[in-house]
Amino acid sequence: MTVPDTALVVGAGESLGAALARRFACEGLKVAVARRNAHKLEALVAEIRAAGGAAHAFGCDARREGEVAELFARVEREVGALDLVVFNYWAIHRQKRSAWTFEADLRRWVEPLTTF
Repeated sequence: MTVPDTALVVGAGESLGAALARRFACEGLKVAVARRNAHKLEALVAEIRAAGGAAHAFGCDARREGEVAELFARVEREVGALDLVVFNYWAIHRQKRSAWTFEADLRRWVEPLTTF
């Protein structure tokens, strides 16, 4: 199995996105993080770098297709070819290569029984 080299976390806020970026960096990936206000990523990037990781911040409004296309081009130009792009789901990255998915479904832990 090939180990990914570069990861992009889009929508890297203070919670889940930041946790994913830290985790990827701990696993040895170069991390690019993006959110609308790139200056809000300075502390996260500094933290990852202080721990010995490689991190880069980018500004991007993910609601705008053109900005997303430019983000991908910039990250590949400045950081490296993307191996992993995430907008929140760590479990999909960790699944076995033989697994596949077209989308991620979120379901409640307990579902009520229904009668048909």
